[in-house]
Amino acid sequence: MRLPTLQDLAKKFLSKIQFFSYIVLRRPLYNYQLPAATAIIDSIIRQHGLEFAILFPRQSGKNEVQSHLQAYLLMLFQRIAGSQIVIASPTFKPQSINALMRLESQLANEVTAELWSRVQGYIVRLGQAAALFFSAEPTANTVGATASIALFGDEAQDIAEDI
Repeated sequence: MRLPTLQDLAKKFLSKIQFFSYIVLRRPLYNYQLPAATAIIDSIIRQHGLEFAILFPRQSGKNEVQSHLQAYLLMLFQRIAGSQIVIASPTFKPQSINALMRLESQLANEVTAELWSRVQGYIVRLGQAAALFFSAEPTANTVGATASIALFGDEAQDIAEDI
């Protein structure tokens, strides 16, 4: 029997978000979180462009799922120039800051700890992929951000539809 190579292991943990969460983040998603995360990843990878609303009871891990998705997508797209995830929250402080810190916490693992950086205070970069955190307040200036991978609207019910 052949022992798995590092490349074999990398393919395994990048093949599905549940493996990534368990092996890399060391924070497995719960069974009730996996269907939403898997459907979102499938839509992104297959370029279906679907929209999702994740509705979980309070304190059941919606933001945790978002940070897992964001970390996983940064890993998948790190070698593709211009890869961007845009994350919009109703306010920059505290909501965008909390989301940014949650992603940074996920990336502080044995695999990605030395690979990511924060840029200009609101961008998390891993290789050539970036997650940009914005306020969706009506007075916020968000021009120029292009969500080439995914657009996350945190607390979307609190974001004006035209934003």
